[in-house]
Amino acid sequence: LSPAKKVEIESKYPLVKLGEMAEIQSGGTPKSDVSAYWDGEYFWATLIDTKEKYLYSTKRTITKEGLKNSSAKLLPINTVIFSSRATIGEVTISKVETATNQGYKNFICDPKKVNYEYLYEVLKKYSSEIELLASGTTFKEVSKTAIANFKIPLPPLDIQEAIVAACERVDDEVAKTNETIETNEQEIISLITAAPIQKIVKLGEACELKAGKFVSASDIYEEDGGNLYPCYGGNGLRGYVKTFTHEGAYPLIGRQGALCGNVTLVHGKFHATEHAVAVTPKIELDVIWLYHKLVMMNLNQYKTGTAQPGLSVKNINNVNIEIPSIETQKEIVAKIEVLESRINEAKAVIDGAKAHKEAILREYL
Repeated sequence: LSPAKKVEIESKYPLVKLGEMAEIQSGGTPKSDVSAYWDGEYFWATLIDTKEKYLYSTKRTITKEGLKNSSAKLLPINTVIFSSRATIGEVTISKVETATNQGYKNFICDPKKVNYEYLYEVLKKYSSEIELLASGTTFKEVSKTAIANFKIPLPPLDIQEAIVAACERVDDEVAKTNETIETNEQEIISLITAAPIQKIVKLGEACELKAGKFVSASDIYEEDGGNLYPCYGGNGLRGYVKTFTHEGAYPLIGRQGALCGNVTLVHGKFHATEHAVAVTPKIELDVIWLYHKLVMMNLNQYKTGTAQPGLSVKNINNVNIEIPSIETQKEIVAKIEVLESRINEAKAVIDGAKAHKEAILREYL
């Protein structure tokens, strides 16, 4: 038996059950996984589709027959879709008719009671509280009953609309900020690609590529207690450990897994595992320029294996790298530092968007 979980939310407005302001439908699955059901005329949302506020398309579609033979229903535009299984708490608003798999609870809002955009913002805010209601052993899921009984503040519609407008201003600022990031990232790419080339050599001739040292998972801590060192594996930071293998500034290339070939620039004392390849220049190279160049070389294209993709150091040693003069490298890096400063400022705005929206909801509710 699972103990009952109770979440208390305070507001100056009445708390109303979600099931009283929207029709809630669970997603479903086709009765049999027949390949002929897919690539059809109806959108089919899966858990990977809830990263954006608005859902305009999906990676899968289902045929009319497949939808008919499933437990799912075609949902109208402006349905609020909440991920109730696995990645609990992801929310999106469908801007096309779509059906969803069983990992979703779908809210068809009563416009006389609740603004669908307001419901989206509130579900985002209280997603962690809703997750507390999850149960299950094989995987955690929030049931339709639990979510229907979850209460949220329900102000008058004009207040809901004011909240939505304030949150949209935050979204607009984030959208502009994302454009700033994209523009500056493109400028970095242009700086690297447009530089006059002094020579072309094998990567292994220009740099030493050497994998780090194994560290047991039991020796990796989630947080730095103050006397630990960052530990980097094939996909970036893994945690913190008591030992370090390198000191200084190094590009690290991930050599194992689907994301092998990714490049991370690391400073200071750190531990590189056997799944991370530390890049040390053999010739005069600016490390910051080298990092950006390696990113642009798309080393993932040289991976081998399917079940467990990986990069062979021997293979990437033989990849050509185009190198401008050291003076040109340093000039590029000086310009990149300005662009990265703008990017970091923009990312700070994005990072603060969630807190900004929470402040808006606190003020109104």
